[in-house]
Amino acid sequence: MIELNEQKISLDGPQNTGYYIENYTPSSYSNKGIGQIYFKNVRYTNDKSAIIISGTFGFTLSGYYEFPLKVRSGRFDYRIYETYFNQFEQ
Repeated sequence: MIELNEQKISLDGPQNTGYYIENYTPSSYSNKGIGQIYFKNVRYTNDKSAIIISGTFGFTLSGYYEFPLKVRSGRFDYRIYETYFNQFEQ
């Protein structure tokens, strides 16, 4: 994950995409957003117990109702602990 630091990934629709989920319905996944996600900062915490991921995103859904829906200036900040992944191991 550290390799994502300062990386910009194009959301092209078919392979990499953004979704606008409203009321968590299966139809929410029918419109694929085109835009970009930017992993501005990906680093370990000082004690190396977690990875912090932060960045921005934006995309456009062309088939959203009668008009395009534009998501602009989206932001994310996550702290991911290794124990989160270990809970899924059998």
